[in-house]
Parts: sequence; C-alpha cells; structure tokens
Amino acid sequence: MFSKKNFIFASLVIGALSNQLSAASLNDETLAKAKKGWSAAQKWDCGPRAVSMSLAMLDSHQEDVASFVNSCPQSLGSILCPETAKIKAEIMKNTPELGSILPMLGKVGPFAKCLAEYASDSQEKFEVQHGNFDNFDSVLSTMETELNSEKPVIIKVAYGLMLHYLIVIGIDIENKTVTILNSEDESTEVISFDQLQSQMNIDSYVKKIGTKINSFKVIFPALGILGETLQSDDVKNILSGYNIIRFAPKTSEDL
Repeated sequence: MFSKKNFIFASLVIGALSNQLSAASLNDETLAKAKKGWSAAQKWDCGPRAVSMSLAMLDSHQEDVASFVNSCPQSLGSILCPETAKIKAEIMKNTPELGSILPMLGKVGPFAKCLAEYASDSQEKFEVQHGNFDNFDSVLSTMETELNSEKPVIIKVAYGLMLHYLIVIGIDIENKTVTILNSEDESTEVISFDQLQSQMNIDSYVKKIGTKINSFKVIFPALGILGETLQSDDVKNILSGYNIIRFAPKTSEDL
C-alpha cells in the first residue's frame, strides 16, 4: 500500500527532478575558464571579448586575446563587415554632411552576424553561428538546449541608447530567469525573461534611437535624415530581431 509518507517523499523527489529539468547552467569549472578569454575593456569591444570568454569556457581560448579583440571588424569602422558597408552607404547617400562626423565615432562594436563569422574564422574547433529570431520563445528554447550541452550563448541587447553583448550562463524556466555574465567587467546578474525580452528587442531600440536623433533635427537638419535612415528597411533587416550567437563543433567539412 502506498502510504501518505511515501506519497510525500515521492512528491518531493518528483518536484526536485522537475526543478532540475527546468533549469540549465554552466558548471563552476567551466565558468572559471572564462578568465582566460578576458581582456581589459575598451569602449567598443564587448562583442569580441564575449566571444573570447565563451571560447575559453569551451577550451578553445585565444593565445593572444588582445590581438583577437583588436583585429575584430567594427561597425562603421571597417570594410571587412558587409553589413557595415550597407549601412554606411545608406547614411552617406542620405546625409553626405555626416562624412566628416562618422570617423569621429571611432570604433563601434561589430554586428552579430559579422562577429560570428570573424569568430568562426579565428579558430578551428567551433563553428560560431549567428541566429536571428522573430520569436522570443525560440530564443529561450535555444538557450536551454545550448546550456544543457555545457555551451554558453551570446546575446545582443540594448542598454539605453547603446548596444551591448552579454553571455548567458544559466536559465531557469520555472522561475523565468536567466543568469548573464557581463563581458565588460566579468560580473554576473540574474534577470527576468520579461527584462531579457525587452533588452533583446532591437526593433524597439532602432525606433527609439531614430526618434532620439530626429529630435535634434531642428538644430542639425542632417540628423533628422540620419534618424530616418536608421529606421529604413535596409538597416532594420540588419539590426532587427532577437540576436544570439552559439557554438557548434566543426565537422571535417568545415575544416
């Protein structure tokens, strides 16, 4: 006979197993390796630094982290990234007056697709894949799958008027939270799914920054055109969606 005591015990076991299955995170040993891929933060390099830290956790760290970071193509600052050329051409076509201003921006972090391609070419162990999702649930499912395989996931988020790359190192489906590792200062933070979805909503970011720039067009008319350009279809196609970067072992065909 199944007693009340046995029922309670079974319920506790099932509950514990359910919690375990609904959460996935990288172990402490894996997380400790991230330090090998970190370099002193600059203003633009959160993307390549996030990749370097992730590769280190996957035992594929760069021998010269500083060189890997500094050689990464930059948005608006490098012809090595096709997406850069498209946006820069669009800006220059509509606002040639900004030609003298763009160089002053200095180095601006790479687009996610360009960053993934650069990371793939930089080492032989992993195919670094860029994913652009329209559905946030697909993002969460992908994160859970990758973390269960002991692999970090890099995400692109909007922080105010800036874009930033973070590393997802844990996910808790039941409590609807993720744990992130900041590539800038190596800090960790637990945030809710709602907060994550809001920060990863690049469509909203493009609209916000375009509106912000437009607000200055009375003082500098060219900025109004720039704001419109940032909301054009070409730019939206590059920046839109929920952007993630994941790591898949390379096959013999990739080498």
